[in-house]
Amino acid sequence: MSNSDSIALSSVVGDMYKPTAASGDWAMASSYDKSHPNWISTTLTANGDTLVKLTNMEDLEIHKTDGNTAFCIAAISGNVKIAVILFGKNPRLLWIRGQKDMLPIHLASAGHLHMVNFLFEKALQEMHIKSTL
Repeated sequence: MSNSDSIALSSVVGDMYKPTAASGDWAMASSYDKSHPNWISTTLTANGDTLVKLTNMEDLEIHKTDGNTAFCIAAISGNVKIAVILFGKNPRLLWIRGQKDMLPIHLASAGHLHMVNFLFEKALQEMHIKSTL
């Protein structure tokens, strides 16, 4: 990612999440896509790169100060739309533990049945693929 891409990315992400993340309101931050449904496909560079395209697989595995990855935060908040996008970029996220050494499916089980179903389905698919090898 070039320096100008980093600046554009920081500006867009900062504008979206700074107010809610600073207050610790992850439910509000997670719901951003409901009030701005096309944010994920917003181009950030002159080349038409989007946030997901600019993010590499390893960046998605970074744990935030609370011990969670972005995928874990999507699981905690029940945001399946974001989880689908992140999982598509890095399927290993399904097995990366977050706070209290919990898997994303455990984090989602505090009340987000639709997220638990999504994560369980992906885990079953992965186990089936491994068993046929």
